Amino acid sequence: MNKQENKVLFYINGQVFLMAMMPAIKELERNNIPFDIFVPITTEETMWQSANECQEVANCLEQNGFFPLRDLPENNKYDVLYSSSPGFYDEISRRNEIKYHVKYNYYASATGKPPIYYAQSSLNYYDYILCLCEPDAEAFSAHAKSYSVGNIKLANYRRNRTAPVGKKVILYLPTWGNAKESMSSISVDIVQKLLKLKEKYFITVKMHNITSFAKNEEARRGLFDEFDKVYDASTPIADILNDADVVLSDLSSAAFDAIAGDVPLALIGLGEPIYLGKKLCLHQQLVKDGIVPGSNNPNELETIIEKALSSECFSKQQKMKKDMFKYEGQECLEAFMKFQNDLFEDRVDAWYIAVRSAIRANQHSAIKEAYENSTSWKITRPLRALSKFLKRKPK
Repeated sequence: MNKQENKVLFYINGQVFLMAMMPAIKELERNNIPFDIFVPITTEETMWQSANECQEVANCLEQNGFFPLRDLPENNKYDVLYSSSPGFYDEISRRNEIKYHVKYNYYASATGKPPIYYAQSSLNYYDYILCLCEPDAEAFSAHAKSYSVGNIKLANYRRNRTAPVGKKVILYLPTWGNAKESMSSISVDIVQKLLKLKEKYFITVKMHNITSFAKNEEARRGLFDEFDKVYDASTPIADILNDADVVLSDLSSAAFDAIAGDVPLALIGLGEPIYLGKKLCLHQQLVKDGIVPGSNNPNELETIIEKALSSECFSKQQKMKKDMFKYEGQECLEAFMKFQNDLFEDRVDAWYIAVRSAIRANQHSAIKEAYENSTSWKITRPLRALSKFLKRKPK
């Protein structure tokens, strides 16, 4: 099949989603595969993102030579739709002809995420799920066929750091910090302890997306004012990982960027045991198994950091990396392109796709029924009728 006949649509509505797939987008361009990128226009400030985050995503794409669609695409035929969350799925599917629906994970370790990330209702939209690592591919296969393609955002990353003459560099990668959703290490006690360690280490931090941009996060952002270097969420992890001698994280999926990037890892502030079914979350299991040093006690920070820097501990993490990440570097893009070419050539199980399509149709019907039975839908019916009439009226 001529590659020019294939068309891909990316739905991207946040910085972390863009960074997860930017190397793949560039690989499509390199292979002359036509694609569209839909970045919605958002003006509302939410607890999840700033009002202008999608505009920043669009700006970043334009700086890289890509010009995204800002209006919802209509009347197009796409072989593959990639997205990290359902979002505009009902609208996109209704207005366009899409053959295959694919979820790409921007994170590793689903077991450290809130339940919504692996809720069946969120995954019914997809035919396939692309995962960064083997444990996630196994976990998500409980929902739909899942494939490990490696940590694509590190596809062009290479570790070549030599031991510094002066202070070693700690890169702190904390998660957001909503205690009801995820246990975060961002606390005054931990930050104060890290500041005391500045005498021995150069302390840097890359903030979580929500901490970095959300309006109501000023206080948490302020905790990092005295760090030696502060990166916001728009900084790709691939650009700064090589500058670190050790990564300190918590239940953040960014912890596994360190493992994939050959940087020693230590974990702080993991909270009480977290289970997916009866299985302990991966972060806490690795601490329990002695592969990653970790603690809930800020006073043990220096101890776990030095332990992570030891050759014995790093050797264990390197062994785990081989089991966890099937592909690395350019192999990630090769695995991605192989998966995509299989879809282009329809090398799929027809019965499987038929069932997934039926599941997606039922999901759409359930959502539509819920909307149409809602009070707001009934109240606004006259306005919708007027809007349709005005659109049909000749000018």
